[in-house]
Amino acid sequence: MNKKFCTVGLLALVSLASQVVTLSAEIGTGGGGGGGGGVAVCQPITSLTVKGDGKVGETGLGSVQMGWGVKPCDASQAVNVTVTIANYTTKAVVYTDGAAPLNGKITVAVPSRQLYLCTVTVVDVATGAVIQTRSTTVSTTPKGGV
Repeated sequence: MNKKFCTVGLLALVSLASQVVTLSAEIGTGGGGGGGGGVAVCQPITSLTVKGDGKVGETGLGSVQMGWGVKPCDASQAVNVTVTIANYTTKAVVYTDGAAPLNGKITVAVPSRQLYLCTVTVVDVATGAVIQTRSTTVSTTPKGGV
């Protein structure tokens, strides 16, 4: 009975935690003269995908695969991309790249049976302003919980 309760609780936690959290700083581009134009929101992160594998071979480790795509809102805009993978519970950073490419994919070996927060942050090089940050979580608990 306790095993079923724990499994249901873990599934509920993973389901809740796997919701995509998107934090976005709105960067306005002023509307051009006359027609009362509004503020356009710049969202340069075009994609973020993550996959957790709870068991890699016989090592007892898991892995996190993360892929991202960034396209600056203005072709002349220089941006810096930072990619981070951190343990969701302890906040310990297991991978970070402060000069990541605009489009990339990585695989990082991590302890299994954990939840990880994968984050992409885009910063305008000229102003230092954060343009957009997008995060999502991934679990490395093996299928079936074993």
